[in-house]
Amino acid sequence: MIEITAAVALANAGFQALKKGLEAGQELKDMHSSLSQFFEGYDQVAEAKIECETASPAVKFFKGKSIDAQAAEIVLARHNKLSQEKQLREWLIYSGQSEIWHDLVRTRRELTQKRMEAKRALAKRNNDLLDLTIIIIASVAIVAFLVFSATLVSD
Repeated sequence: MIEITAAVALANAGFQALKKGLEAGQELKDMHSSLSQFFEGYDQVAEAKIECETASPAVKFFKGKSIDAQAAEIVLARHNKLSQEKQLREWLIYSGQSEIWHDLVRTRRELTQKRMEAKRALAKRNNDLLDLTIIIIASVAIVAFLVFSATLVSD
């Protein structure tokens, strides 16, 4: 399970590095590692959201966090991301790098959509397998209990 708080901290560290660099007059192309860190953190939040949406009942039961807590973390992270992206977009526009921003957003949207669809399908398949495994184990346990009980009764 992805820890949303850690993912947001990663994104915030990347954003702070970007902010510092842009304020010092650096160009975005020279800060690719900070940009990657920023987006990687929020990609992890998106993956956590997919895990929450596609989790099987068994995983939800044993995971420990309430749905309300997960929802709050995801919503707050999304709002933080939107605010930081807005600031980043404005800095790039004001520094004459708007074309880089628009190209980045367009390319990122395409790649993210494909990646998230694949992750959603994989998570669903894995959760279906987990559910099936739990059903099989429970069925075997029930049959074993019934056979054991029947042998005790017949003796």
